[in-house]
Amino acid sequence: MGASASKPRIAITGVGVVSSLGIGAETYYQGLRMGKSGAVVKDTWTEEGLDKAFFYPCPEINIKDYFQDLKAPFPQRYSQLAMMGCQTAVRSAGLENSEIPNDRIGLLLNTSLAANAAVENYLEKLFRDGPQKASPFEFTKTVSNTALGDVTRYYKFRGASSLLLGENSVTYGYDLLRNNEADIIICGGFDEIRDILMLSYEANDHLVGCHPDGELTAGQLLLKALEREGMEDKTVIGEAASFVVLEKLEHAKARGAGIIAEVVNYHTESDHSYQRFIFERNEETFASVMKESLEHARLQPADIDCVVGASCLPWQYNNYEGKAIEELWGEGEVYFTTVKPMIGETFGASGQSSLVAAAMMMKNREVLGHGLPEKHFHQGKTRVNAPEKTVESVDLRHVMVNSIHSGGNTTSIILRNPNL
Repeated sequence: MGASASKPRIAITGVGVVSSLGIGAETYYQGLRMGKSGAVVKDTWTEEGLDKAFFYPCPEINIKDYFQDLKAPFPQRYSQLAMMGCQTAVRSAGLENSEIPNDRIGLLLNTSLAANAAVENYLEKLFRDGPQKASPFEFTKTVSNTALGDVTRYYKFRGASSLLLGENSVTYGYDLLRNNEADIIICGGFDEIRDILMLSYEANDHLVGCHPDGELTAGQLLLKALEREGMEDKTVIGEAASFVVLEKLEHAKARGAGIIAEVVNYHTESDHSYQRFIFERNEETFASVMKESLEHARLQPADIDCVVGASCLPWQYNNYEGKAIEELWGEGEVYFTTVKPMIGETFGASGQSSLVAAAMMMKNREVLGHGLPEKHFHQGKTRVNAPEKTVESVDLRHVMVNSIHSGGNTTSIILRNPNL
C-alpha cells in the first residue's frame, strides 16, 4: 500500500448517494451542510416488540421512473437501492453513453446485511410450509450478489467486479486501479434495513430511546435523547446507497472528467480485540489504523486538516475515536465531523457516505457540521474543532476518512485536494 512512482494516481470523478436526505449527492450534501436530519419517528412495524423508534429511511422509489427501459421482473428493493446509487454516481462522473470500453470499467459493491428481505421470505416459507413448498426460484433471490448481477447487467460493466460483505469497497478499488486491473472502478456500499434488524437492536438495548413530543421533530427529539444518561452501546439506524467513482488520474484528465478529490492512500486493520457490539471499537485500533494510513501517504498529522469520523454518536468519539486523535495529534489542531447523526448508521453504505461528504467538503471549501452540540465531544490536549454547524471558507489540503465495518475491520482513507 505504500506510495510508488510507478503506480498511477487515483482520483474520485463521481459521487452518488441515496439516503434519508433524498436522491443524489448534491441533495445529500446540501442537506448535511444545512444541518438537516433525515430522522423520522417510526411506529409502523411488522414485527411485534417494537414501539416508536428513530429511523432514517430512504425515500420510496418507483424504479421505472429512473430506469424506463427496465423490463419485468423488476429487481428486489435490495438491488434497486444499489442501482439508484450507481446511477447517480455514473451521471456525476459523466459516464453515461461514454465510449470507454466496458471491460475497463469495474464494479465493487459492499453490503453488511445482503438480501435480507429475500432470506426472510424464503425461511418463513420453508419453516411454515416445509421444504416441498420452498421455491428454488425464490432461493436464488437470497444470494448476496444478486445486486451485483442486477447492476452489472443493466450497465453492461465487464471489468473487475466483486461483492464484499462488511468491508470498504473503495480500498479494494484503489488497489485494483493501482495494479492496472481497470481504468475506472465504481465502488458502492448499500443496505436495506428490515424491521427484524431493528427488533434485534431493540431487544439488545442498542437503540436510542425515543420519547415523542408533538412539538418536536425527530431530529430535535434525538438531541433531547442525548441529554439522558446511558447512551453507551446505543445507536440510530438508517439506510442508504452511497457510491464513488474511482479513476486513474491520467485517464480522467484525458477524457476531461472533473476531479473531485484524489485518494492518496489507506490502511485497514482487523479490530485488535473482539467486541460483542459491532459498532464498539477501541482506541488502540483507531490510533493504529490512522497512524499507518499517514505513513502510507507519507504525511504527518499536521498535514491533515479534517477527520471525517466513523463515530455515529458522541459516546463512540469520546471512548475511542477522539482518544486516538488525541494520541496522534498531541497538542496539535484538527477539525472533526461525522455525517452519521444526520443519516444514521447505514452499515454497508457508511464508509462511502463519509467519503462522499469529505470529497465534496474539499471541493466546496468548508467543513460540514455534525448537527450535535459541541459540548457532547470531550476536549483533551488536542484542539479538536468539532462544529455543530457548517464552517465556510476553509481550505482543506488533506482529509482523513475513518470507517468501521461489520466484517471486523477499521479503515482510514486519506484524500488530497486536487486544487491546492
